[in-house]
Amino acid sequence: MFVIYKNTNYPSCIVLFTLIIVSGIALAYSTDLAYAADDHAYSSMTIGGDGYGDGDTKKHTSSPFAQYRDGVFINAITCTNPNELYIRDNSFPVCVRESTYERLLMRGLDLVPYNESPLANEIRTITIHSLSPLTGGAFSYGQDISAGSEAAVSDFNLFLEERGEPWRLALQTYDTMTDNSVLFDQIVALNDQGVRIVAGPSIDLYDHRLIKYATENNMLLFSCCSSVVSYATSDDALFRMLPNLSNHGHKVAEVINDAGIKALITVGRDAPWITDILDSATTKFIELGGESTGSSILYNILGEFDSTHTQTLADRLSANMELYDAQDIGILFVGFEETFDFLELASSHDVLHDVRWFGADANTIQHDNQNALVFAEQVDFTSIQPTAPESDLKTRLIIQISEKLERTPSGYTIIAYDLIYILGNAILETQSTSSAHIIKALPTVAQEYAGVSGPIAFDDAGDRSSMEYATWNLRNGMWVDDSSPYTPLNAQERAWLESNPEIRVAYAPDWAPFEYVTEDGTVNGLTPQLLSAFEDITGADFVLVPDITSWSDALDRLESRTADVEFLIVDTAERREYLGFTTPYLTITTDIVTLGNEPITPEQLASLRVATIQEAAIETWLDENYPDVDYISVPHLQAAVEMLSEGEIDAFLESWEAVHYAAEQLGITGVYNAGPTGHGYDLSIGYRGDQPILGSILQKALDAVPDTTFVLSRSLD
Repeated sequence: MFVIYKNTNYPSCIVLFTLIIVSGIALAYSTDLAYAADDHAYSSMTIGGDGYGDGDTKKHTSSPFAQYRDGVFINAITCTNPNELYIRDNSFPVCVRESTYERLLMRGLDLVPYNESPLANEIRTITIHSLSPLTGGAFSYGQDISAGSEAAVSDFNLFLEERGEPWRLALQTYDTMTDNSVLFDQIVALNDQGVRIVAGPSIDLYDHRLIKYATENNMLLFSCCSSVVSYATSDDALFRMLPNLSNHGHKVAEVINDAGIKALITVGRDAPWITDILDSATTKFIELGGESTGSSILYNILGEFDSTHTQTLADRLSANMELYDAQDIGILFVGFEETFDFLELASSHDVLHDVRWFGADANTIQHDNQNALVFAEQVDFTSIQPTAPESDLKTRLIIQISEKLERTPSGYTIIAYDLIYILGNAILETQSTSSAHIIKALPTVAQEYAGVSGPIAFDDAGDRSSMEYATWNLRNGMWVDDSSPYTPLNAQERAWLESNPEIRVAYAPDWAPFEYVTEDGTVNGLTPQLLSAFEDITGADFVLVPDITSWSDALDRLESRTADVEFLIVDTAERREYLGFTTPYLTITTDIVTLGNEPITPEQLASLRVATIQEAAIETWLDENYPDVDYISVPHLQAAVEMLSEGEIDAFLESWEAVHYAAEQLGITGVYNAGPTGHGYDLSIGYRGDQPILGSILQKALDAVPDTTFVLSRSLD
C-alpha cells in the first residue's frame, strides 16, 4: 500500500477512499434494490401506461420500476426470491433482501414493508376516459351511453368494495359533439396526457385515420357501439362491443321479410354506417326471396337532402305499385339526426302514407318534430336495433336510467354498461392499467363475463361475434322496445309492485257495452282491454274479482278494500272518502230513455216515473239540480230496461249506448232516446284511497296508453 500511495498527497487519498466506499455501497444497492424513480403520486391513477410486459402478473421478472412503469399495481408487483416488496419514501416500490433492508434502515433510508405502509390500505382511483356525443345530432345516444357507463362504474365499485380491493373506478366523459374532428383532437390530447386506454369512440363517427393514430401510439380504443364493416380489421387498436353492420343488416332484412314485404325500396344518407346496413339488408332480403326495386336513393354524407329526394322516393313507389299491392312494398330508410325532417317532407306525398316504413337504430334519435312523429306512427315505422335478453339486472338498469333520462334508453345503454364492466374486470385480472396487458386479457375476460347484453365473444377483428336485435316502434311520440313496452315507473313504484304483484279489479256486471259479464261468465267491454294494456305497461298482474253481482256490490268491494281498482268510474265527493282517482279519460252523457217517440226535457221529469241505477252519479246530480224529480233506484241496468218495457216506469236515465245494447240483448223494441238530461260524466280509474303509489302507477300507465287503444266490442246505431 505504501508503494501505491507513496507519491499521492493526503487529501487525494481521502477523496479516493471516499469514492471507493460510495461505489461499493452503490454496487450493493443496485444489486439488491430496484425501485421506481418516478415523481408521480400513486394515490390516483389514470388508465393506461405504455405497458409492453406479460399480462400475467405472476410471471413478472422485470424490476419493480419496470413493472410500476408498465401500470402494474404496487400490491401486485413481483419480487424475485429472496427479495421482498418494500415502499421507499412512502411512494415507490422496491425489492430488497431482509438483511439489506436492515442495513439500509441503519443508514437512515425511508423504507417500509409494503404491508406496513400507508399504501397498503389506501384506496386508489383509476379513471376511465370515455368519449361520447353529448351534443350534436347523436346527443341522445351519447346520453344513453354515458348513463349506462355511470351505472356500471357505480355497480363495479360496489363489487370491488365487497372484495376488499384497494382501488375504485372513476369516469371522465368527454363530449365529442357528434363531430369527427373534435373526436380526433380529443384522442390526440389524451395520448399527450399519457392515457392509453379509451372507452370510445362510442359511435361510428370516425375514420381510419383515428384507428391508425391509436394503433401507432399503443392505445386501446374500446367502442360500445361502433359497427361499420370497413373497420372490422385485425391487428389494430380497436375492440367493439357490437358485431359489424352486416349482421345488423341481415336482421333488418329478416324483420322486413317476416312482415310480408315482397319488394323493398332503400333510402338514406350516403355514409358508411348507413350504406352498410342498406346494402347488407338488400342482399339478405333478396336471398330470402324478396325483390329490390333498384339502387338506394342516397343524399350526401352530411345528411343534407331536399324535395328531389322525397319526390324520387314517391315516384319509385308509385311505379312499383303497378306491380305490387301497397301492403307488399316496404321502405327501408336509415338516416341520422335528419330522420324526422326527412319524414316530415316525405309526409307531403300522399303515396308515401300507403306503405310500411322500416329503419335501424340510427333513426331512433329523440326528436320533437310533431308532424313527422305523427307520420311515423301512421306508417308504423319499425326500427331494428341491438337489444339485451330479459333479466332482473336489465330491468333494474332500464328503470334506473329511464327515471334519470325521463325516457326509455336505447340498447346502447346496456352495451355501454357491459363495456365498463369488462374493462374493470380486465384491470382486476391483470392488476394493471397497461394497455398491452388489457388488450391481451380482453378476449378471455369478455368470454367469462356474464353480459347483461348477452354472451360476449370477440372475433379475429376484435368485434363482437353475435348479438340479439329487437324491433322498436313509436308510441305517443317516443321510441320504445316493442318487446319491452315503455314503463315510466320510478324505483318506489316498482318496489310497490314487487310487494303487491296482484291488483284486484272490480267491474259493473251489467253495463254493456262498456263493462259487463257475458252468459259464460266472461267480463267484456272496455275493462279487459284496459286490464291487458296496463299489464303490458306495468308488468303487474291485474285480476278480476269474481262473483260481483251489481254496481252497488262493486262499490262495496272497493270500500271494503277487497278490490283495489275500478277502470270505469265517476269521481264524486262521496267516493273520495275511500277512493283516489286518475285524471278523466272518457266522457259519457246521460240520456232520457223512453218507449215513446216524443222528446222530453229534464224539467218534465218531475211529472214522470223515473228510474236510475242505484248509486249512479246521476242520482247526486238530480238531487242537486232537480230535487222535485222522484226517482227509484234499481240495482241492474237490464232490470230497469225491463221495467221500462213493461210500463212500470216512464223514463230511465242512463247512457243511450248502454240502454240500446241491453234492449237488443233482451229483444225489447221501441226504446227511444228522448233527449239529454244535461248531465254528463267523466270516467276515471278509481283505486284504493290508502294506496297513493298505486294511483301514481295507474296514472303513468294511463298517460302511456294511446287514445285509440280501446274500442267497444260492437258498433252502435
